[in-house]
Amino acid sequence: MKRSIALVDGNCALCNALTRFAADRDHDDRLRFAALQSEAGSVILERHGLKAVETNSFVLVKEGEVYTKGTAAMILLRMLRGGRLPAMMLQTLPSGIRDIGYDALAKLRHRLAPHGGCSLLDAERIRGKRVVNAEEALQLLGEDKEAEK
Repeated sequence: MKRSIALVDGNCALCNALTRFAADRDHDDRLRFAALQSEAGSVILERHGLKAVETNSFVLVKEGEVYTKGTAAMILLRMLRGGRLPAMMLQTLPSGIRDIGYDALAKLRHRLAPHGGCSLLDAERIRGKRVVNAEEALQLLGEDKEAEK
């Protein structure tokens, strides 16, 4: 089974809440998560030519394709039980409009959900099988340690 990897801000309480929300609705077990700031996040960003400065984004890697911001959110919603209708509504908007909405929310996220000491790696409901390290990320991307050299 092909799995997708979602990269989120590991220090953002809103991002972590949304990660738990997605994990709870991923009944087909197709999603894995990593913090953008983690080694796995760095490996994935590097492999896909994204810079660390772009970490004010949500990144989704699905079937070798990389999606960011509003488009990543729309595709993630499609993968979740009960998310198809919201995804269809987002799909009607041009990607530029989706990204403007995403950027506006990204600017407000720390005020909407101040950091309360919960990081992605500490979130018990998604720990273990859902949060990936760098080696697991490479395996999910179809690469191995030898490919790094």
